[in-house]
Amino acid sequence: MNGPRVWLDRAAGARGSTRLVLVVLAVATGTACGPIRSSAALQAAETEIQAARAAGASGTATYDLVSAESYLGKAREASRRSEYELAMRLANRSVERAQKARSNALAQSGKPRKVP
Repeated sequence: MNGPRVWLDRAAGARGSTRLVLVVLAVATGTACGPIRSSAALQAAETEIQAARAAGASGTATYDLVSAESYLGKAREASRRSEYELAMRLANRSVERAQKARSNALAQSGKPRKVP
């Protein structure tokens, strides 16, 4: 008479194992996304900084460009320490600053400069 009960216990154990496997896969997948997403954010920041330099931000929007470069440096440091969420936030701030530097540089390039 123990036959059906043993079978039910084994089935319950199999479901528990399946749940464990699913949890492990979810955790593994979630941790793999951090480096990938932060690397993409770092690359976006580098691209935006290059675009700002090309627009002439080094001469007209120095503060914003230096700020973008500083945020990118901090983002790289955070990424090296495996602090991927922080690296993404800092890289995103770098993107914002670089975009502001580029737009300011482009706006200034259309205006005549005041000569003292």
